[in-house]
Amino acid sequence: MPPDQRMTPEQEAARGRAVASFLENEHVAALLDNLERRYLETIRTSAPDDQGARETAYRMLRALDDLRGEMRAAVGAGRYAETRIRR
Repeated sequence: MPPDQRMTPEQEAARGRAVASFLENEHVAALLDNLERRYLETIRTSAPDDQGARETAYRMLRALDDLRGEMRAAVGAGRYAETRIRR
């Protein structure tokens, strides 16, 4: 959906349920955790002069955090939409 278009409560609820299902999937959770571990390991073990590797790993870690935050926000918005629909 384009960013300038608002979702209906029903669409928002459906998106929240879909994202919640995605996040609750054990395989998805494992993949996200593996990425986080890999980025942190790169930061910890990179050579002192390998600033580029650390910067890239840091940016990827931040992107992963942003993705998780956006997904949690979508789940929360979906739950809120569910309460609006029931009213």
